[in-house]
Amino acid sequence: KLQQLVPVDRAARILRPVGSAFDNRIAQRLANGTIRQTPITDTVNWNSRAFYRGPGEWNIDSSVFKNFRLTEKLVTRFSADFFNILNHQNDADPNTATGLQDLSISRPGTSPRIVQLSLRLTF
Repeated sequence: KLQQLVPVDRAARILRPVGSAFDNRIAQRLANGTIRQTPITDTVNWNSRAFYRGPGEWNIDSSVFKNFRLTEKLVTRFSADFFNILNHQNDADPNTATGLQDLSISRPGTSPRIVQLSLRLTF
């Protein structure tokens, strides 16, 4: 039961320091391999309004091709590539102050549907 782990009364909750030295610093490995002691406030935002999770972003790319053998050594390949084939709009994130989401705007950087046709001759 969650109530046994976390008291409902916020005044009864106990905050315990974290980290190897109990100084609210945790070790984080950087890209170059070094380890840096980072304050927990740099990795966790205690502001509950900043925890809104926005809608997922997705698109589908697809490719179709067909090989045509013209002669024994001459082969033609026709291909069609479709980028963002369903042309799905990716919605913008909710406003962190109000929690409301404006569905009339899309996420910046949403790409349109692109169709690319190509013909390749191999000999």
